[in-house]
Amino acid sequence: MEGPLTQQVFQLQLRVGFGVAILNDHRCVERDAPVLGASFGGVTRTRSIARNMRGVREPVLPAVHRLGVLTSPAMNANLSAASRLLTPDEARKVRDRFGTPCYVYDSAGLKAAAKASLAIPAPFGLTVRYAMKANPSQGVLNLFRELGLHIDASSDYEVERALRSGFHPSAIQLTSQMPSTCLKKHVSRGVLFNACSLHQLRAFGEVAPGKEVSVRINPGRGSGSTRRTNTGGLAASFGIWHEYLPAIEKIARTSKLNVTRLHTHIGSGTNPTVWKHVTKITLGLAAKLPEIRTVNLGGGFKVGRMPGESSVDLADVGQHIRRQLVNFSKR
Repeated sequence: MEGPLTQQVFQLQLRVGFGVAILNDHRCVERDAPVLGASFGGVTRTRSIARNMRGVREPVLPAVHRLGVLTSPAMNANLSAASRLLTPDEARKVRDRFGTPCYVYDSAGLKAAAKASLAIPAPFGLTVRYAMKANPSQGVLNLFRELGLHIDASSDYEVERALRSGFHPSAIQLTSQMPSTCLKKHVSRGVLFNACSLHQLRAFGEVAPGKEVSVRINPGRGSGSTRRTNTGGLAASFGIWHEYLPAIEKIARTSKLNVTRLHTHIGSGTNPTVWKHVTKITLGLAAKLPEIRTVNLGGGFKVGRMPGESSVDLADVGQHIRRQLVNFSKR
């Protein structure tokens, strides 16, 4: 989006797990055709269902309730506990049609999760990006594309898969710890790039001088459900350390780059209080880079997966974002 910082787009990354057989709105299973070259990693909240169900006897079938759930239930508080589980009859149908082991996901739950994020009241525009490393299944990608979500790809392979799935290049952003081996090709197609290190920023400047680029910043604070999922602060290697802004500006001047997008992501399963604080830090960093028009606030919101676990209230997060952006625009 063109315009001053007050016209920033808030971009939210969803990190949810999806899979290969989708239970549609009519509770009928749809087959997901695999694509060669898929990159699987970081899959969350998946449960194998109907595992080893071939030849089981009727009395054993209720055990499927311990083996499988439909994903994304916690993102939709209106789903009842019963709707999160496959019935024995549904498990048999999945087994007979697709074999075992198999993964089944609830399209209604996926749509509810996406729509909850799309409803965040960003005052100056909103782009929701699905972090497809959560699961790059074709059926899920198609569902999210039809809902208008964009893609955050974490590898060259994911960029290719998103393109094959029908996403426009401009709706795909590559955010990868590993330097891309296809960067020039991606740029020529119109795929967006998010530099996660000074080295990546220099590499982008070599193949795309004068172009727009995004930078991922480590804001100095992190939060995750475990130390492994904390991607901010001194112990994290994700993003350019926030004190290196002068180095970013120097590289940008040398290669005539326009740093128009700023990204932070502090972890998965984040503490909402810490996340809200980092929102303020991110906007403060954006103010120091005058060409920034888009702020990409990484997701990682806590999703309750087990009984008794609570999920982050996206409505509350959205109101906080709105207040912060409106206040920022009045500076």
